[in-house]
Amino acid sequence: MPESMDKDPKVRSRYEGEAERKKKYAKLGAKITDNVPHKLFGLKTTDAEYWGLREILSEDEVDVALTMKQRKWYTEEQLFEMNKAMGRERFDKTLNDLCVHGFVEYDYGDHYDDNGPIPGAPKEKRYRTSYFVPGSAELFNSSRDRIERNPAVTNMFERMTFLPLEHITPMVPPGGDGICSCRVSRAMLGEGCTDDENDWCIQVGDMADYTVETGRAHYIWPRLWTGSPRKRAFRGSRG
Repeated sequence: MPESMDKDPKVRSRYEGEAERKKKYAKLGAKITDNVPHKLFGLKTTDAEYWGLREILSEDEVDVALTMKQRKWYTEEQLFEMNKAMGRERFDKTLNDLCVHGFVEYDYGDHYDDNGPIPGAPKEKRYRTSYFVPGSAELFNSSRDRIERNPAVTNMFERMTFLPLEHITPMVPPGGDGICSCRVSRAMLGEGCTDDENDWCIQVGDMADYTVETGRAHYIWPRLWTGSPRKRAFRGSRG
């Protein structure tokens, strides 16, 4: 964990490292995460997926979420049938809390075409769980009052953008980066933003070689492996 976040008590969860591990929170966190070691071997109370959920969700919310398959749409009645023992009033409150907190998303059937909403199409709420990022870890941070009540969600969001990549990044071959063609072209049209257009677009493998050799980019990790970057052992595709 970054040192500043590790030592800042304001964003450190009170549940991080708690002595009694609540199994249902660990189970839900492992179900949703795309951090491979955590999905395969489970969560400890020091893991962000665990204490992040502890910060936000009630036990009723966890129980309902555990009945849902990831990224599968459900109607309200389907979810109630799966959680009928909870009773209607308690279930309705729990589902609403899951949506307000940002762990469950909903839509109205996605009935659109190129012209916008399809007239006369049925309109029924559908609910689903998503990933942490993109998904609930972002939505936990999408209202100021939530952040002010639970500052640790900001720490969780940072962790969930980093952890899934930490074991994958070393496999990515050396790459190059260059200007952002979107930013520089829009600036020429007088519609750009104030961002510096340099060093935005990243390429890896053969695409990195192409952009460097044709004067569009420079290597990010020159000489990372023995020999010329153009003769390295691992090659990828454009990124």
